[in-house]
Amino acid sequence: MRIETPYQINDVVTVLYVNGMEVIGRLVEEADGHIVLNKALLVQPASRDESQGASFTPFLWTVDPDNKIKMFKSALVLIHKTIPTIAQQYTKNVSGVLV
Repeated sequence: MRIETPYQINDVVTVLYVNGMEVIGRLVEEADGHIVLNKALLVQPASRDESQGASFTPFLWTVDPDNKIKMFKSALVLIHKTIPTIAQQYTKNVSGVLV
């Protein structure tokens, strides 16, 4: 089994909530009890068989998507660096820049 540093500040990370929600965003802060993500989006498979990658929807529909979101670690199962293919899709989605 390979053990690696799962993430760093400014990485695109995936966060799994205890209720199963999978959220992606750029990590801008981490403290003992919370993390802060910039441009957090909900992750869902783009197709039933997941062959087309991921689709992204607003994480919070009533909050400006450009806001930084503070998430309490007590509600999370894990935080990990997002795989490159999905991180590139996310970056393209939030920036409009091809990577």
